[in-house]
Amino acid sequence: MSVSTQRKSKPGLMQTLRALARAEREVIRQKKALARMSRSASTPTVFDPQHARAMHTLTQCSGLLCDTSVRGIGLGTKMTKGRETGELAAVVFVPRKRSLSELRKRKIQPLPREVKCGGRTLPVDVQEMGRVRWQARVGDSLGPFGEFATLGAFGTYAGRTVAITAMHATHLFEFPDGSVGPTFFCPSNVGNANARNLGSLVRGSRNGIDAALIQLEDPSTMVPMPGIRGSRPLRFREDEGTVVRMLGAMTPHALGTIEHIHLDIHPNNLAACFTISLPSAKGDSGAALVDGDGFIVGFLVGRITVNNADFALAQPSELVLNTLGCTIP
Repeated sequence: MSVSTQRKSKPGLMQTLRALARAEREVIRQKKALARMSRSASTPTVFDPQHARAMHTLTQCSGLLCDTSVRGIGLGTKMTKGRETGELAAVVFVPRKRSLSELRKRKIQPLPREVKCGGRTLPVDVQEMGRVRWQARVGDSLGPFGEFATLGAFGTYAGRTVAITAMHATHLFEFPDGSVGPTFFCPSNVGNANARNLGSLVRGSRNGIDAALIQLEDPSTMVPMPGIRGSRPLRFREDEGTVVRMLGAMTPHALGTIEHIHLDIHPNNLAACFTISLPSAKGDSGAALVDGDGFIVGFLVGRITVNNADFALAQPSELVLNTLGCTIP
């Protein structure tokens, strides 16, 4: 190759690299715009038109699928003989699947094979789901007296700096509730002489979400998670298989992939949950789940078994932030 040819190739290479950098910045900018536009939406999950119609059908007919044995309902993929068929279905989760003969013996009304709304039909698929196992425990991390959870992220609430974690660590269901908010220590003050006062509970709920905000006693002690760009909504189907990382108090630097998206877990009153193939342990509840671009997509609430497979269970960050009136800069 001549010297002149080498010189001509360098500008083309540099132009390509600059174009790639611009494209990456544009992707990040558009994800931020999507997060802002969806902040006031009624759902924390973004659906394309086809899936939105199916979700509308499921929402309108969900009353036909609820009974005391149903643990959750979500839009998902129909399973046949343990394998995904690719067919979109209203997935109903129960503690244990039973045959029609068993249901008749127990005098239990079988669920419909399909639901219809506005001329649209959605098949119904029954799958097994275990109980949500909370992950607050005695240990060395964030928590009120005698409890243990993970500080998931820092945000802003009513102009104040707050820490975000799991509400079930407080044993309260809603706050403010007229009482004085419990004090949080970081690390947990159980068996730890170095525990310090992190702040006090300022807002939290276990009504649809499981999250709490702690107003920091001294915001200067805040050490944010590196590389965080903000929060974004989940995208139904598109985010299945997305790799996320988690920094839990008990399971630091865990990696996993998003599996099931937008599940309502009835016994625990948890809305729009998603599952992740990711290791976690008691004490990780409240940990943030971050995608490869640095956006928080959810907060861990526990673990759950679906079709005999064990998953981490989380809720979308946009649902938590919208419900509590909090933002992540």
